[in-house]
Amino acid sequence: MSALLERNTWVIQQKKEWAEILVGFETRNKYEVLSENAEPLGFVAEEGSGFLHFLKRMLLRGHRPFVITVFDKDQKPVLRVQRPWFWIWSSTFVEDATGRPVGSIHRRFRWLSRRFDILDPAGQLAAAVEAGFFRIWTFDLVDPSGVKTGAITKKWGGLLKEVFSDADRFVVILDGATAPRNDDAKAAVLGAALALDFDYFEDNQNR
Repeated sequence: MSALLERNTWVIQQKKEWAEILVGFETRNKYEVLSENAEPLGFVAEEGSGFLHFLKRMLLRGHRPFVITVFDKDQKPVLRVQRPWFWIWSSTFVEDATGRPVGSIHRRFRWLSRRFDILDPAGQLAAAVEAGFFRIWTFDLVDPSGVKTGAITKKWGGLLKEVFSDADRFVVILDGATAPRNDDAKAAVLGAALALDFDYFEDNQNR
């Protein structure tokens, strides 16, 4: 599919604009995708501009519908990630550049934990992302039998960044024996990392 997916570790760094940092206006989410050695791999951009989209971002915030595109470092589209508006439990859908479904991410009800199921295009459980109630910044990636195969973690970006901005930095690591290996499964995991940002961290910013 793309050299972007020929890896087992990605650093996803959100890019904040100064207007959003200083004034608090919600702008479209944008991210850089880097290797563990800070090598540029691609970027991510949320679609939508104009006053209507601005209102959605300001009023609905982390619950807003979105469409985001993942590009490689040559600016070629690799993935398209879509999420409709939701009230409580979100569903996010991932397609390749041709529009072919490669997976979906669904937030599940849990009393004392947080869980997102990653389904393959046939609707079968391929993996899950979960964290205990008191594990704020790290989610384990597990296979259908519950064996850990990686992690999605929000990495602290330094004191000044944390004070002046809620910009998110995620590290996505696939390191287990049953971790996703093919492009479609890896694409769904990247979609899950972005869904976590919109669903969980954006709803809990500045808390």
